[in-house]
Amino acid sequence: MTHQPAKWVEMADRETRAELSSRQGRPVQWAARLSAAGHDLLACTRARPAPAPSPPQPGAQDVQLLPS
Repeated sequence: MTHQPAKWVEMADRETRAELSSRQGRPVQWAARLSAAGHDLLACTRARPAPAPSPPQPGAQDVQLLPS
């Protein structure tokens, strides 16, 4: 038996994207919504405090990522 990862998002079908396009007044190429597992993850994340940043490791260097 293979392990299936939890499905965090559900991709919108063509009919849903058409409805969203009519509401937005522009084409919606793709859309997704959180599944029940995704909502659970958000609830868990909001319930726990954010971890404190760790000190930089010796010899570590900050890098900035460029937007694609």
